[in-house]
Amino acid sequence: MRQRIDQLIRDCSTLSAFSFISVETIANCRQGLEKLLGSIDAPGWLQADFADEDNRHAGKVADEKDTVREELIRQARDLKKKIIDSGNKARQQSSFWKSQRIGRYIAISQQYDTDDIDVSIANWKYLENLPRLSEIINQMINTSSLLDKMLTRKDQLDLLADNIDEGVSFCENFIGISSEEKEKYKQ
Repeated sequence: MRQRIDQLIRDCSTLSAFSFISVETIANCRQGLEKLLGSIDAPGWLQADFADEDNRHAGKVADEKDTVREELIRQARDLKKKIIDSGNKARQQSSFWKSQRIGRYIAISQQYDTDDIDVSIANWKYLENLPRLSEIINQMINTSSLLDKMLTRKDQLDLLADNIDEGVSFCENFIGISSEEKEKYKQ
């Protein structure tokens, strides 16, 4: 019983790290569990009231863990879609600025476009290691951010290339005109 309550207290600590859960509920559960843990050493601790309170707190902790899992699953699905969309955008664009880095990012995004990823995310509802799921979400956020930054830089380079081409074209038109016309352009 002591180990179960200790584990529930640890779960409360883990859950308190997530911003989208009820902090008040977790704090109340933790406080109630600590009170139960302190009363284990008292004579006559094993009574129906003790078990009912333990089960009530365990149920609340389980509900909050389910809430966290559901939110992490939702975030993972959203990020997966965003990563795939960014990869598709990069793949569809043809430009002068092809590089190994762009190729690697596109390859990473293609790995997200598999049924295995969907199955893996769907199975998160069975996992107890919530911090690990959070780490995976952070890795997905980093991948998505890198793809977005790469696409932004690529768009900037494409715009720069267009402007350079425009400038070269303008200079070619400038050759062979009189010095009076050149002055007009300068003004």
